[in-house]
Amino acid sequence: MNILLVDDSELMRSLITEYVSNEGYTPLPAKNATQALKILESKTVDLILMDVEMPIMNGFELTRLIRKDHKEWIPIIFLTSKTQEKYLAEGIESGGDDYIHKPISEVVLISKLKAMARIFKIKLKLDEANEQLSILTQTDALTGLVNRRGMRLALKKLWKSSLNEKIEFSVIFMDIDYFKPFNDGYGHQQGDKALRDISNIITDNIRQGSDIAIRYGGEEFLVILPETNIQGALKVISVIKERLNNELLPHEYRTDDLNILTMSFGVSSSVLSNSISELLQQADTAMYKAKELGRNRAFNYEDLLLEK
Repeated sequence: MNILLVDDSELMRSLITEYVSNEGYTPLPAKNATQALKILESKTVDLILMDVEMPIMNGFELTRLIRKDHKEWIPIIFLTSKTQEKYLAEGIESGGDDYIHKPISEVVLISKLKAMARIFKIKLKLDEANEQLSILTQTDALTGLVNRRGMRLALKKLWKSSLNEKIEFSVIFMDIDYFKPFNDGYGHQQGDKALRDISNIITDNIRQGSDIAIRYGGEEFLVILPETNIQGALKVISVIKERLNNELLPHEYRTDDLNILTMSFGVSSSVLSNSISELLQQADTAMYKAKELGRNRAFNYEDLLLEK
């Protein structure tokens, strides 16, 4: 655990730092509220040992500020020489979790730390379980790609970055050509296999760790490309399209001359849009324009603007 120790007494900070270090924890000493808040902004803190009687801002006031500004709950143990019940009540009301009376007993302090360490381990397990649950709720069960819920979260974050930091990003809409006759002709089992095959082709040809592949619904897919303009997105489309055409996945139920699975693509960029919904609509419109032009091709929404 990283333990923030807030106390205006240098002697007390040194003493408790030694106790904390001897138990294998990492002490983060601060002599006042200003230093404490800076540490909270820059480091992960798992427990706070807080002196109550401090100049300028006392421990109760600092605790209220921490509870107001930090969503993550951090256990706070007050250190005080005052034993009156009203101080105990005020400490709990301000957001504290426990008390240790001064002078500090090493035995008492270490016992409290061990108790908090058990809670800390339980919290880590809960955080891990919640993270796994969050991943599951954002993942398409058939393809393993991100689902629409995950897409909305990712786009919301990217849109904020594009506004605040002027970072452009692009989206690609993809739709499998003539997928209904494929499903009807080969059966749903083969249809599901085709969706998984195409998902693998998409993920194999985007940047791992930054680009996001999404199953939008049915036979529609979406790729989000951070820090990428439209020309960069068109290069990604070219690679995916070439790989898909080279796979020669059979589709004898098409109504045109091709006998393989192909896709149509539409692309737009955040610089062309005023909202997330508008951006998605632009890419979708461009993709349907590609369909109109004969399928198995890409269309850029920017070119559609030039036509108007």
